[in-house]
Amino acid sequence: MFPLEISWRTHPMVFGLAALNLAIYLVVQWIQPNTPCFGGLSTYRVFVGGEYWRIVSSMFMHYDLSHILFNTVALFIFGSYAERFWGWRRGLFIYLFCGIFANCAALIYWRGLMTYCAIGASASILGIMAATGYLMWVLWRQERNPIAFQFARQLAIILALQFILDAFITETSSLHHITGAMTGFFLAWLMVRRRS
Repeated sequence: MFPLEISWRTHPMVFGLAALNLAIYLVVQWIQPNTPCFGGLSTYRVFVGGEYWRIVSSMFMHYDLSHILFNTVALFIFGSYAERFWGWRRGLFIYLFCGIFANCAALIYWRGLMTYCAIGASASILGIMAATGYLMWVLWRQERNPIAFQFARQLAIILALQFILDAFITETSSLHHITGAMTGFFLAWLMVRRRS
């Protein structure tokens, strides 16, 4: 992959999102410890209680320390490249849009299951991964840049492995992951098409 130096000045989106996620996690653990769906995407709370703000809040909630640490590491690794290639504004837009769209898709799909609840930033992270992978693929097609091809291939392999793992790990939401990645891919296609 490309050599990359990460700092607050060069990657405000990544550091800002990581700090926000960590701060929310610590506050939630302080005021509502051991509450699995606190602020999460609950079909019951959304459809019966009208708490539509959960479509956004659930993107910043995490089950436990390992969950937030895994997502934070993934955000720094893949989000830093997304921010570098897309810029922080487009990167943040892709991140938020992928998470929100994946949550809406999950609500529609699971609308008959009132016990459904999901939290986490995985859909957003997979969205920026897919968007960056598509951009690298376009760069390879236009300029035959071997580094771009290698980068795109590595991201494609990681995404494929994630989807395979989802089939065996029942605690993860494969619908969120697939929808987030597909949304990121589509957004990247639109942005590249518009820029061209």
